[in-house]
Amino acid sequence: MAVSSILGGIIGPALLLCGLSKTSASTASLLLSFENVFTVVVAWLIFKEKTDKRTTFGICLIILGSVVLAFNNSLNFNNLLGLSLITVACLCWAFEHNIIRKIATEDPVILALIKSLVAGVTNTLLGLMVGGAFPSQLKIIVEVGFVGMISYAVSMLFFISALRYIGAMKTGACCAFTPLVGVCLAV
Repeated sequence: MAVSSILGGIIGPALLLCGLSKTSASTASLLLSFENVFTVVVAWLIFKEKTDKRTTFGICLIILGSVVLAFNNSLNFNNLLGLSLITVACLCWAFEHNIIRKIATEDPVILALIKSLVAGVTNTLLGLMVGGAFPSQLKIIVEVGFVGMISYAVSMLFFISALRYIGAMKTGACCAFTPLVGVCLAV
């Protein structure tokens, strides 16, 4: 659990934050699809989960789409560094997902709680280190905490449960639909 929390709750967010400072948010958002791709690839190559043709084909399409959309004509050193940092963050999360898959037989509520606390504290500290400040009103802190609990902790609980029952490869492939859902909701 410690390795998983360090990779997914500390190193991944730090790399993402550094990458976001060097590339556009839209490009970064598209590159985050690689988290799911890497989860499937790591599950297949390292943790020896079985794959099928549909999953492999779907992952190839995600890779192709992400590369085509993320790499625009304004590629320079800063942008390339940002893209690389975000890609490595996705790789950290892929290993984290596969490690959690191995311990997902434990209580998913406890696992989600630990991961959420580590990630929440880390991201708060990172935010403060780059110049952020706590809101002055307790009401705002409680509201933000509630949104974080629902959007991160509860989703992590569902994610860990999916890892437990269908494996890292299928969970990663299913989660690859989240950018599409986000685009549809945005429209």
